[in-house]
Amino acid sequence: MEVKMKGDILRNIPKLGAVAIVFSFLQKKRHPHLSNLLIPSIGIADNAMLLMLYDSEHDVLLESSPIPLYSATCRNKFSVEAVLIAWLAVNYRFLCTGLTDDMLPHKAG
Repeated sequence: MEVKMKGDILRNIPKLGAVAIVFSFLQKKRHPHLSNLLIPSIGIADNAMLLMLYDSEHDVLLESSPIPLYSATCRNKFSVEAVLIAWLAVNYRFLCTGLTDDMLPHKAG
C-alpha cells in the first residue's frame, strides 16, 4: 500500500476562514461579557494544521502558516509545536490578551 500526500490543501479551503468568522460572531453573541474577541479556529489536514483567529468587533483576521502535525525526525510522533499551538488555541480565554494597537488599523474587509 502506498500513501500519497496531497499539496497544501489547507490553503485552498475558504471554508476555514468562513468558519472562523461565523464562530467569532457566535461567541460574541453567546458571551457578551468577553473583553477579548480574538477567537481561534483550527483546521487540520492529513499532515498539517492551520490556525485562524478572527475578532468580530474590530474585523481583524489572522492566519498562521501551516504547522506540520508530525515530527520531522519521527513520522509516528506528533510535533511538539503542533501540540503546543493546539493547546494555546484551546485555552485562548486564559492566555490571549487580544489585539495590539498595531493590529487594529488592519481590517479584514
